[in-house]
Amino acid sequence: MRKFKSVDEVVSELRPVNSIYCIRKNSIKTACNWFNKNFPGKVLYAVKTNPHEEVIKEIKNGGIGKFDIASIEEIKIIKKIVPDAECFYM
Repeated sequence: MRKFKSVDEVVSELRPVNSIYCIRKNSIKTACNWFNKNFPGKVLYAVKTNPHEEVIKEIKNGGIGKFDIASIEEIKIIKKIVPDAECFYM
């Protein structure tokens, strides 16, 4: 996966015609750390918000291993990437 300094740089260099993902791994890590330190309950990631494989990997790397799933497809995604994940169907 290529790295860029900014979204402007992505647009300038790639000049995309179709939609692209810009994944900010440090932002994901920071958010995971904040929730793990400040939220008194179980921290779950709602897969429906962004099921991209790289995002799920970063969520797991950030210390979150519990996932709110809403479909069989989301279970398949999570179990492929994080086999030992706890899944909650809500």
